[in-house]
Amino acid sequence: MVVRQFFYVGIVTIVLASCAPRVTPRDPLDNPQYDLSPQTIRTEVVGLSVRYMLQDEVLERKRAKGFDYVYEKGQCTITLDIGYEALRQAVVLSIGHCLYHQNYSNPEFAIANKAAQAWLSVYYQSCGYILAPLGLPVNDGTCQSIPTLQRAIVIQGIYIPES
Repeated sequence: MVVRQFFYVGIVTIVLASCAPRVTPRDPLDNPQYDLSPQTIRTEVVGLSVRYMLQDEVLERKRAKGFDYVYEKGQCTITLDIGYEALRQAVVLSIGHCLYHQNYSNPEFAIANKAAQAWLSVYYQSCGYILAPLGLPVNDGTCQSIPTLQRAIVIQGIYIPES
């Protein structure tokens, strides 16, 4: 009788555990070793002037994604919600878009997005999933060779038509 009760308790525990929601790992920027507080940071990434505006919440929430970027007059301004779960990808993709606008005059978003995705992919291959080389105040590693956008476009085989 006692064995049967333990058996049923074991089965119930397994069934309940299998119904529990799966927790996906959070972005490493959630690690307390990172000092991401609301602040403005100016840096340069492969010849691109970057200004990060780290905020508790992206103002006006023009986009529901927790970040926004603007490339204007040679300056890339990236506004980030420091609580955004996909912050790492948002930073790398935003820099890819700004690099595209710095180097190419074709304004078509689909082409810019392909180029930015190519840079994101080659950056991750070259540097890993780290943000310190991009000028954020995090201690997650170094990268000896941050790729240029032109290198990423060639590696990924992206065609950029003249505008």
